[in-house]
Amino acid sequence: MPKIQRQMEKRAGFGWCSKCQKWFESNLMVKNIKRKNGLGSKCLQCCCKHAKKKFEIYGDLRTSESRRKELLRRDYNMTPEDYSNLLVKQDFRCKICSRHQSECKSTFCVDHSHTTNKLRGLLCRDCNLMLGLFQDQISSIQAAIDYLTLETTRYIPLVDRSPSKRIPGLNRGERGRHYKCSYGITVDEYDKMLLSQDGKCAICNSDETNNGGKKHFSIDHDHITDTVRGLLCQTCNFALGRIKDNPNVLRSAIVYLESYSST
Repeated sequence: MPKIQRQMEKRAGFGWCSKCQKWFESNLMVKNIKRKNGLGSKCLQCCCKHAKKKFEIYGDLRTSESRRKELLRRDYNMTPEDYSNLLVKQDFRCKICSRHQSECKSTFCVDHSHTTNKLRGLLCRDCNLMLGLFQDQISSIQAAIDYLTLETTRYIPLVDRSPSKRIPGLNRGERGRHYKCSYGITVDEYDKMLLSQDGKCAICNSDETNNGGKKHFSIDHDHITDTVRGLLCQTCNFALGRIKDNPNVLRSAIVYLESYSST
């Protein structure tokens, strides 16, 4: 159809259906406020046929179960029955930390290799996030184990962090007050620690310019003894938090990754 005639019919309140390749009056077209003429690219009849076909395959996507079914098919090419069988095979436990499904707030995540797209197993949310933060790198996970277990790790005892005993007027403003009240160290002590680490994260050896948008490293401390251990990038600090500083979980993660990297 000539371009001039198409423009005339658009002004006359017509819309072009890209599916059935026909012109329809505007009241027979799907609405789309983002387009100039306010009409979508399909007629109502074609749109209804598509929705009906999708409903027959996936069911009502407005329900959580139907959405989950669609996500499993789209992202991992598996059915809810495949997921349930895999969960039973793992005895309803995370394949890394062995936590039972009943102990977790959310359902297990489907873990897969991002290079081969091969399905590896079902993991709890914390272990899945931990692998993602370490980018499935065994060397980074081993460095985290060394950081948590080696006796050479530097510890600095914390002072009383009570809000009522905050010391006003500390050096370098709010940053100094935050360090002193939260961790018991000054900005100068932070700088000395950073210098002793050659200006790099104690685990992954990245510098402060590659710190997830944060200007300074995170101060890592033992949540049991309340002692400062070192300076970590945002990613490594968050990863340790997900596994509650448990090196055994990290060792299990290495075994888990090696079992699939060798196949």
